[in-house]
Amino acid sequence: MWAIVYNRFLIGVVILFAGAFTVHPFFKWLKFAPWFRGTILGAVVSVDMAIGSLISGTPDSCKIFWMTILAGAIYGLIIDVVATKIAGEGKDLLKTV
Repeated sequence: MWAIVYNRFLIGVVILFAGAFTVHPFFKWLKFAPWFRGTILGAVVSVDMAIGSLISGTPDSCKIFWMTILAGAIYGLIIDVVATKIAGEGKDLLKTV
């Protein structure tokens, strides 16, 4: 249970730091929408916990792996959209800090 709580907290922290970037640092033409940024970061941060389900070796481990990634993507989407509505993004976010 604490691993799940920590993972969702980590998704929020990663999205907080990523919220300052509205344009990709290397590919200047790629703009980040909050729903896209949150979904991708939520899925990526959930990979470590999802791999733990594969290691357990239960019969449903592959299904649990993909459901964990999907849940992380959904949580990331919700966190980023709500945080962007409340605090803003990019230069507006940096002004509030």
